[in-house]
Amino acid sequence: MTDTTLDEFKAECQSLYACFFFSVAGMQERGKQIKKTRPSQLNRVFIGPKDPMLHRPIATLNSRALIQSLSKDGIYSNELAKSLLVMIFARWDEFYRPLLANHRGVDKNSVKSDLMGALRLLRNVIVHANSKIDEQLVKRLAPMGWELIPGEIIISEEMMQQFIELTHSLDVRFTRYAT
Repeated sequence: MTDTTLDEFKAECQSLYACFFFSVAGMQERGKQIKKTRPSQLNRVFIGPKDPMLHRPIATLNSRALIQSLSKDGIYSNELAKSLLVMIFARWDEFYRPLLANHRGVDKNSVKSDLMGALRLLRNVIVHANSKIDEQLVKRLAPMGWELIPGEIIISEEMMQQFIELTHSLDVRFTRYAT
């Protein structure tokens, strides 16, 4: 029963990676299209579902900043990766971890995973510390398999891929057993 639960979690992680992968590819392609526009049109980009000549745009952005944000490992890719990692942890902690515990007849806190523990720390850094890590957190995030340095953590496409690959062989242990 727990193998099925872990398989479902891994499949959900892979689905979220597909969301990330195709979103980033679309962002990069759109950035290339915007970059090709004539320089006289490069001051502002109007964004919205309707023709900006006839309707008020939802957003108006500086074109150079937008192109940079849409580039490989740009700001948008980083923010999407962070959002999905926070979501993955929420799904683990609120759904899959309790389900695993229930299957074993133990408390949720008895379900342990080094990778998910590191993801919990990363989630806390993203949500509560403006994505800034210190030397101690660099060491505690080692299960992620990333080469980190103190300062603001930027999640690259490669880092996101590495994390999802680590979930393929996710190791879970139980610290207390059912009585």
